Amino acid sequence: MKQHHWTTALIILGVMTVWADRSNAQKVTGVEKKSLTNHKHGISSIDFTSNSNLMASGSWDKTVILWSMPACKPKRTLSGHEKAVWDLSFSPDDKIIATASSDNTAKLWRVKDGELLYTLKGHRSGVTSVDFSPDGSVLATGSFDSTIKLWSVRKGRLLATLPGHRGRVTDIAFGKDGKILASASQDGTVKLWAVTRGVVLQTLTDHSGPVLSVAFNPKSDYLASGGEGGDTIVWSVKSIIDGHIDHQIKTTLTQHKGAVWCLDFSPNGQYLASGGADRTVWIWDFKEDQIYRLAVEHRDAVTAVAFSPDKTMLMTGSMDRRIKLVMNF
Repeated sequence: MKQHHWTTALIILGVMTVWADRSNAQKVTGVEKKSLTNHKHGISSIDFTSNSNLMASGSWDKTVILWSMPACKPKRTLSGHEKAVWDLSFSPDDKIIATASSDNTAKLWRVKDGELLYTLKGHRSGVTSVDFSPDGSVLATGSFDSTIKLWSVRKGRLLATLPGHRGRVTDIAFGKDGKILASASQDGTVKLWAVTRGVVLQTLTDHSGPVLSVAFNPKSDYLASGGEGGDTIVWSVKSIIDGHIDHQIKTTLTQHKGAVWCLDFSPNGQYLASGGADRTVWIWDFKEDQIYRLAVEHRDAVTAVAFSPDKTMLMTGSMDRRIKLVMNF
């Protein structure tokens, strides 16, 4: 793992503007192009390779399907987890895919042939989330055992355990430089960690209940978190030299009428997509300061959203087993 000096770093969380005109809240965007029903149970997670040619979907049916894109043709199925797959992530170089499961393990697979490289054991309960560091050398895993673990990708070995949450860790995300890791938890907090020192830089407590999802924008100057109560909070996040940790008033988006299960920023950072228990997907356009409902129909909670890196596709996944391809958003 790369070593970084953290003695002078800090995080400042600032105010973002909330648009006041709620009359735009029912504007609709996007065109649903395809609906994929290959999984036998609900969809938990979706991710793209960096060239957008391959998509992966994880499911409560214990499998991961790799898809050739944009044709949406299944290419390979990864089987090996004993229980539901809760999350997945491609490595930055697209050579490895990590998967998290309620069987208490994470797995590392080789993308080109589907070979299982490592099974990472150490969590005492289900593994809810996985994310690679930007240089691809470290994998972070979050778990229902309330801890985060850091693993060597090359050796498949445990590097560190980060305790601190008082409830299940539901989601994690690295910042763009790999120095900061954000974690969401059912204890109602979001924590920002100094990765190399394994210490909490900031604990955010503005959600009214459990926090289910967290995502950085591409520049990592904004952080979004989704709550069980339907609130999405967007924070301004900046690293300052020789300062102190501080945070100010947050912005709360309240379009969802139920838990916000998933979040994703578009590759250019202009859009934030959120999927919820109310079966809807909302898109916030940062540039135009507008919010839109995505024109996609799901029959159950939306549990996965993912923009393609080439900015042409938005995929949504649901407990209804369906993955939807949406374009023209």
